[in-house]
Amino acid sequence: AARAPASLAGTTVAVALARVGQRGAACARFWHPLAIATLNETPEVAAAAPFAAVLRKAFFAGARAARFALARVPLSELYTTDARRTLEQAGGTVVTGAAAATLALGRDGVEALVLRDGRRVEADAVVLAVPVAALLRLVPAPLRDAHPFRSLAAVGTSPIVSVHLWLDRPVAWGAPFLGLLGGRAQWLFDCGPAAGGGHRVASVTSGARFWDDAGDDEIAAEVLADAATVLPAVQAARVRRTLVIRERHATLSLTPAADAARPGVETPLPNLFLAGDWIQTGLPATIESAVLSGRAAADRALEAVASLARPVRVPSRGREAAPAT
Repeated sequence: AARAPASLAGTTVAVALARVGQRGAACARFWHPLAIATLNETPEVAAAAPFAAVLRKAFFAGARAARFALARVPLSELYTTDARRTLEQAGGTVVTGAAAATLALGRDGVEALVLRDGRRVEADAVVLAVPVAALLRLVPAPLRDAHPFRSLAAVGTSPIVSVHLWLDRPVAWGAPFLGLLGGRAQWLFDCGPAAGGGHRVASVTSGARFWDDAGDDEIAAEVLADAATVLPAVQAARVRRTLVIRERHATLSLTPAADAARPGVETPLPNLFLAGDWIQTGLPATIESAVLSGRAAADRALEAVASLARPVRVPSRGREAAPAT
């Protein structure tokens, strides 16, 4: 697992920025929006170490490292379609709509994943790539009390709220997205012409606990007001429809204590491995962290299967790998 610089261990983003003289407008207009967007937590609460990793990768890894990239397809399609095709072409099986219930343990580790309908999926190695809450439900009680599972029980989560607005007229502002300051809506995306006419825009707000008890209409009205402060066309438009999507447990709440509790991919069992954005990779809980952890877990699973002298071919990254359940 990646380690935080000793000077940042136990330190929040706000404290770390103050130590180097960053205050006032610099924080309000740059550092804090960047921290909230990448850590999904407020600077007063978020751990400084993963934020430092973001800065190193974004601003000290070459001119192209900080480029913005926007998906042209829904994220579910972006993440899953090619992955499923690759797995199936390699001889794997993708099962959907089958909830996992628990792990069946044996003398030498995990023997099978038990589905809620009672079916057993036997495997030589298992990678659990699920959120922390789901992980703790899957792990049997005796194992749940061992490291690293025990410390994960105290880790909280942080929300993300997205709001989609269907307007009766175009409100394009000449860019694919816009950062908003001073309100609650943080990012505004131009989704283009809407089916049936009009225009659709969407906002994303990270660490949005202030909306935990708010109604959908209240949230949509606040986003509309924030957008109208910088886009006069929004103020003149009529709202045809709104959709509020709340991800109450979008990521772990990356406090210094939570960052210290993040485990690596290995567990006390020799053939059980973990993956997810919450794994300790040195990065915040992002897709980049999820990918790094997935690769590391796959490497360990490959080693576990190889120890059984039964190699399994998966044409990924130019070498053999082991399929994981």
